[in-house]
Amino acid sequence: MASRRIAKKTGSDILRWGDRIQGNFTIAEAYHFHSNLNRQPETKQWKNLWRIKHWPKSSFFIWTILHGRALTWDQILRRGSQGPSYCALCCSQEETMEHLMNRCSVNSSLWENHRKLFERQQRNQQSIVNTIVNWPKKPYLNPVVNRAWLISAGFLLWNIWKARNGAIFKSET
Repeated sequence: MASRRIAKKTGSDILRWGDRIQGNFTIAEAYHFHSNLNRQPETKQWKNLWRIKHWPKSSFFIWTILHGRALTWDQILRRGSQGPSYCALCCSQEETMEHLMNRCSVNSSLWENHRKLFERQQRNQQSIVNTIVNWPKKPYLNPVVNRAWLISAGFLLWNIWKARNGAIFKSET
């Protein structure tokens, strides 16, 4: 149980919610209250992820990668569902997050194009989590190019995920 400081107020008792004086219920405050029950200290990866300000979809997706929550086939099978366990893009290896985002032969060309575009390689070929966590924050002096660099990894990962889902659900190749 989380410990909360109860605000003191004189007068008659009223029904109120949360820590704010108004006492109005909000989903945001309920979420923060619930998430703080078992809260772990903020990590470097958490702070860096939300500080960059990716597009919301890619930020959330990166968060799922960092927490091992993206529903790749290995995760789905672990939860008791049935289905194929192979990668929908290359059809040659078991689909894990590491394989899909980092080692899939189909996506290697995307990472290579990214390297050529920015003239640097930042992908850790052993760990996609290490790639995300250690993505340099200020490698370029030009602020426009640097902003493009910061959001490029999230954009790339999100588009790999969309291509994977297109191959599974829409039979796109």
